[in-house]
Amino acid sequence: MMNLQGFPDDIFTLIIEHLVASIGIFKAVRLRVVNRTFNSAILLAICTSQVVDINDPATPFLYWWMPQSLKGKILLVKSRSQEAAKDKILSVIASVNRALDDLTQPNEERRIEQHQMIAEAAAAAPLDRNYVIMINERKQEFDMKMEAQNILSGAIIIGNLPLVMSLLTRDSPVLADVNTESPYFGRPLQLAAAWGHLQIVRYLLDCGADPHDAEIGGNSNYWDPSGELRLWDRHVYQSSVGSALRAAVLGGHEEIVRLLLKPEYRLSPSNAEYLRAILAAARGGHIHLIHLLLQVTGKTLCELKELGEEMLWEAVRHNQGDVVQMLLDNGVNVNAAPYPSCRIYGCALGIAASQGYERMVRLLLDRGADVNLEVTPHGHPIEGAARGGHEEVVELLLEHGASPERAFVRAADGGQWRLIRRLLDKEVNFHAKKGIYGGTIGMEALQKAIIVKNPTVISMLVDAGVPLNDSFPTPDGLPMVLAKTCAAEWIVDLLLSLGAEDREIDLHYRSNNYSEDRYDQQMERGGVRITKRTWEWVGKY
Repeated sequence: MMNLQGFPDDIFTLIIEHLVASIGIFKAVRLRVVNRTFNSAILLAICTSQVVDINDPATPFLYWWMPQSLKGKILLVKSRSQEAAKDKILSVIASVNRALDDLTQPNEERRIEQHQMIAEAAAAAPLDRNYVIMINERKQEFDMKMEAQNILSGAIIIGNLPLVMSLLTRDSPVLADVNTESPYFGRPLQLAAAWGHLQIVRYLLDCGADPHDAEIGGNSNYWDPSGELRLWDRHVYQSSVGSALRAAVLGGHEEIVRLLLKPEYRLSPSNAEYLRAILAAARGGHIHLIHLLLQVTGKTLCELKELGEEMLWEAVRHNQGDVVQMLLDNGVNVNAAPYPSCRIYGCALGIAASQGYERMVRLLLDRGADVNLEVTPHGHPIEGAARGGHEEVVELLLEHGASPERAFVRAADGGQWRLIRRLLDKEVNFHAKKGIYGGTIGMEALQKAIIVKNPTVISMLVDAGVPLNDSFPTPDGLPMVLAKTCAAEWIVDLLLSLGAEDREIDLHYRSNNYSEDRYDQQMERGGVRITKRTWEWVGKY
């Protein structure tokens, strides 16, 4: 077997760059665990060389789905490029880092650390791009005030209390304010709480920072369970969103939490921001803070049924096993099913399965989770696991009575060729009839593979014996018809090469995604808009 690491460094780097461009960032990130050399080379390809841009139209959700630290590394490199002249966020990262370099005169090691911190903080900000456009159109005075506020934000992020104090003195040439929000970093008090700088939090409070202020529903008693889990991007664990209390809780900064719970700073016990803070504690795995906040509200989990369920789903999504155990011990229903219209795999077991958390799946099954609970059509836990290509989880669910046929179809829908092969080896009956129209499991799987444009899965299914030219219950379900109406010309050519008979179609029924000219009209799987260039980006392997 060839040893890639035996190549000279420059050749190895080129190989990894080509690999990342071929398989996409989602798959490439998984290869970081191979060893340290792979990790370094893949980070270099993604963050420095940027062989695949995080703003690539083929991956429209990538920016929001990336871990904060990785996103920060990419933004930092971009902030040092010509892109910074056109993008306000990149420009702000660059200008704040320059200002902090001048004001703090750090050594090289500290300078690198500070720059990364600023980029990560900007990466976590839930900034509306339309707001950035509006900012660009505002007058220079606004920009000057925002520049001052951004520098104050930077001083807070890096934890430099003397600099914060100098920027907030009356005779300071900088026009920063203790309660003004930077659209790129958030409010000063929330920032200090999020980054765990206790002394800066104390100083800001002494300067008049408002601990009751929150930009998202913080002063309202309204609680909307269906929307609360959308408060942060999926990989954010350090955020200035909401109240300072919530920011401190999410980061697990207990001393700051206790400070903000003192009578002079405490929110009203009826404020819904407490519930959001408790939800943040579930995300971060901070059980002691959950108990502390519940004590302040004077409520128990039994009295806050909807909150307990939200906490369960959030803890499962973020793989917080201890929190899940605590919630189930306190009577939260392991099979609680949320708002099916907006969460396909919304029950706890479905979430864990779709994320590939094998230990969490075992925990939930041991605690009585229903392996066949269907939150929505095609929302069985095993379907989420199969679509994500999580083979060990699929095996575990099959052992507990889940349907292999459901897994087979959903694996094809997710482009998971390895799982398809594994299920074929287990002799899944893909000739079994399915549904009222008389088709088979194999036929449906082939149709899914054609729609998501996966040549590997298509070829595997045809080789296994799924028919190409007959036995389909409806003419528009024939593989060639489906390819000509819903896939692409290169999939049509593939089917012809595999023995499919050509079929005439009414071009009126051809979908807009057939030409692949526009990414916004392409089928999406796993965050990837699928074309001939990107189909290999889909799937776990």
